Amino acid sequence: RVPVRAGARGRSADLLVNGRLIDRGEVVVSDENFGVRITELVAPGNEHA
Repeated sequence: RVPVRAGARGRSADLLVNGRLIDRGEVVVSDENFGVRITELVAPGNEHA
């Protein structure tokens, strides 16, 4: 479960795994479910870009 604040729809989001940046995306909402639409894949070695 990931906490998402009200009004987060359309906001940018960084997807982190074990503290490393993997992807960037946009928060999407469908009914009461939240997700992240991936808009940018972060290349290995550029995790801190």
